[in-house]
Amino acid sequence: MRKAGARRGVAFWVKVLAPSLAAIGGLLAFRFAMPHLVGKGELAHWFRSWGPWAPVVFIAILAVRPVTLLPGQLLTAVGGMIFGALLGGVYAMIGSFLSTVVVYVLANRLGHRLMKKLAGAKYPALVRSAKQHDFQFAVLITLNPFFPTDVAVAAAAASKARFWPTALGVLVGTLPGTLLTAQFGSALQRGAPILTTLSAVGMVASLVLGAFLGRKMFQEISNAPEEPEQTPPPPEPAREETPRLPPAGARRKALLFSTQPTATPEA
Repeated sequence: MRKAGARRGVAFWVKVLAPSLAAIGGLLAFRFAMPHLVGKGELAHWFRSWGPWAPVVFIAILAVRPVTLLPGQLLTAVGGMIFGALLGGVYAMIGSFLSTVVVYVLANRLGHRLMKKLAGAKYPALVRSAKQHDFQFAVLITLNPFFPTDVAVAAAAASKARFWPTALGVLVGTLPGTLLTAQFGSALQRGAPILTTLSAVGMVASLVLGAFLGRKMFQEISNAPEEPEQTPPPPEPAREETPRLPPAGARRKALLFSTQPTATPEA
């Protein structure tokens, strides 16, 4: 029993820490394996070639991120590398709000079949939680590392949850991680090892805090019984209508007239 509990504990922490550790490892590899793309390299030069429109281009890329399936944390760190920690974080928050609008509108207008596939059998439980808790659901689900933010927003849209509480909840939930990630990217670009380490620790701590704050809602959704997708019943076969017989009186009259001899004209 103790070994099984220990294994569950290890699996829990792996799930909590894996997203942040993967993002940190990817950013480190991105910085040191391709240094020409950041700092004063190609990527920064491409953005700066837009002049005053560079922040607008960066925000637009973040806004359409759900459609392109690009990792938002990586883009936020790139923003910190190019624009600095403060401006990169501000631009990333604006892009996060716009991406929430995109997901909400698409889920409302184009249906929810794709999001149902992403969430699996827990999608009905997500929809119920989004409808009941509204702002709280959006805050905790974006802090929690177990649920993708886009799927949570789509579930809120599917449940007809109010847009503004959902959008504000997403902003509040993503604010700590966004600012820390932008700070991490900025420190990594400037070559500040102490600040880079502190930012990385902060990113991990924010995920751990989100896992604890959202564990009740996560358990509620995880322990919900799986609901199979309802399929419409097959159409009933068409019934063949039996011809109606005329009333008995009409049948006797018809029989009487049919048995009388008809007069033939004389030649």
